[in-house]
Amino acid sequence: MGYTLCLCYGMIALGALEVEVRTLDGQVHSGALTALSEQAIGLQTGSGPVQTPLERVAELAPKTPPAVKPGGAVLVQLVDGARATVQEFLLQDGKVRLQPAGSTAPLECTRRDVAWVRLQPETEALGPAWKRLLESKTDTDILVLRTDQGLDYHRGVIHDVTAETVQFELDRERIPVKRSRIFGLVFRRPEGRNLPASVGVLHDVNGNQWYVQKVVLEGETLRWTSPAGLSGATPLAELVRLDFSEGKIVYLSDLTPQSVRWTPFFGPAETPASQAEFFAPRKDRALEPRPIQLGGKKYAKGLAIHSRTEMTYRLPRAFRRLQAVVGIDDQIRPAGHVQLVIRGDDKVLLDETVSGTQPPKPIDLDISGVRRLVILVDFGQDADIGDHLLLGDMKLVQ
Repeated sequence: MGYTLCLCYGMIALGALEVEVRTLDGQVHSGALTALSEQAIGLQTGSGPVQTPLERVAELAPKTPPAVKPGGAVLVQLVDGARATVQEFLLQDGKVRLQPAGSTAPLECTRRDVAWVRLQPETEALGPAWKRLLESKTDTDILVLRTDQGLDYHRGVIHDVTAETVQFELDRERIPVKRSRIFGLVFRRPEGRNLPASVGVLHDVNGNQWYVQKVVLEGETLRWTSPAGLSGATPLAELVRLDFSEGKIVYLSDLTPQSVRWTPFFGPAETPASQAEFFAPRKDRALEPRPIQLGGKKYAKGLAIHSRTEMTYRLPRAFRRLQAVVGIDDQIRPAGHVQLVIRGDDKVLLDETVSGTQPPKPIDLDISGVRRLVILVDFGQDADIGDHLLLGDMKLVQ
């Protein structure tokens, strides 16, 4: 991730926003925001000023986050990943005008900056079909209509979009289509365009997620520029959080292992595919379809691994730390007993017994220079009875 952030702020007067800064290693600093620069975030805490290098920051958020408002029906996604609910979406002569929900000032960009627009609320019935269209590769625009049977679509060229109609070119003929009939618009995305890297994602009370390349605090307003070139303003009072973790933190459950090998306690080493699938690791859930829970705390991210399983990962780039909370599933304890071995490039980084009679414990391993990571959950003293090891919030930290 590039660090071209320019958040230039003078000292903030009394009444400054109280925030929490969470670092990549899990530390949390609380205090009044006094500065945010390309190099560091400054806080005035109860024990004095604290400076945190920006490269070590995972998140900045108000100590008391404002309530998020219900999103609007019209949803716009930009090519840089930003997603916003809007009160108005207009297109004329290749220029786009957006009116984000909760904002009095419109944003302007070009049609090439827009990936898609959903003009009607997504429902459980229509969601899968809409998702398939977004994932399809096409060298044309797509006009998506809502019908009694679901969604129908046509490939062509989207021209002007007004409050009432969409000018759609089909077989070299322009047809005005009423917006009330249209579920969504998908724009062709030309190849070869390289966008600048974002430094973070700004989340606001209206449910908008703006990818920011540059952010500046002016008085009580965050003024930002996106990688796609939009320029916008978010009142500080509407800030939910600034997420700087993208690229700095990678959850292991978001990576595909190079190999997974499960060995039963009884029987041949070569097992039927159906049996291996049944005992395969689970991502972001327990082995059963429920959340990962350790010591009463639920984790949205992590792995659930049955003994004896060995997982091998090729790391996409260099990281400094491997962090997780490890333990036996709360619903299995006090049963469960495994041996957890973690190796980096054939060097043993951790070799530890994990038992259901013990509380969950954090691990924080130095993986500097490691390219090949191996996680082995081996049989414990109780064979494989209750050996459901959970690794909550397991992540690689840059």
